Amino acid sequence: MLPTRTLQYLGELRIASELLGEKSLLKGHGKKALDVGCGKGYGLLALRLLGYEAYGFDINPDNIVYAKKLGFKDVLAYNLEDGIPFHENFDLITCFDVLEHVRVLDKALEVLLKAPYHYLIITVPNLHTEFLRLFYLISRGERIPASLTRGKGFLIKDEDHVNMFPPVAWRHRIIRTLRKLNVQAEVKNLNYFQFTFKGRNLIFKLPYAGSSSMITVTKSQY
Repeated sequence: MLPTRTLQYLGELRIASELLGEKSLLKGHGKKALDVGCGKGYGLLALRLLGYEAYGFDINPDNIVYAKKLGFKDVLAYNLEDGIPFHENFDLITCFDVLEHVRVLDKALEVLLKAPYHYLIITVPNLHTEFLRLFYLISRGERIPASLTRGKGFLIKDEDHVNMFPPVAWRHRIIRTLRKLNVQAEVKNLNYFQFTFKGRNLIFKLPYAGSSSMITVTKSQY
């Protein structure tokens, strides 16, 4: 059975394909993909299952050791804020649940958005409904450093998330960065909620209340 996170990444790639109107996104044979903040390699596994030649990097060296145990060779310990440690042109770059953690967000966004890609898929938690995600993860027995907050959000906050914005703010920030970099690209976004039960991953597109937000960026030239 596939790991839960791999099932979820495959689901997110499927809805990204629908959002982009590009079925070929799910056909990776002969194509290269990069997973930014690849963690232990579960997103890389999803990309490999779709046929992509998968590359990845993560700030945590222990995660890279684990990813290599899954058979991935083109993986490195590296910080997104320092750049992209590969020189390939990528058909697809994924950045699953990473940007909410980075310390210098503007720098990370600039590095990511000017990288050589055709499609870029970013997922981040939705500030307005973060509690849905937290309740789900806690119900699964995951240990989350959560706390009550009187600031932005809905009472409960994941303390590891240093960058939390409403979906429209993420979109505007990405568009503003693209303009700053003079990069021509199309930006789309949607909100969704997903959970996995008995090996099945279910995704619901919720225009306003999804616990996660997806932003896709498409470059005409890369």
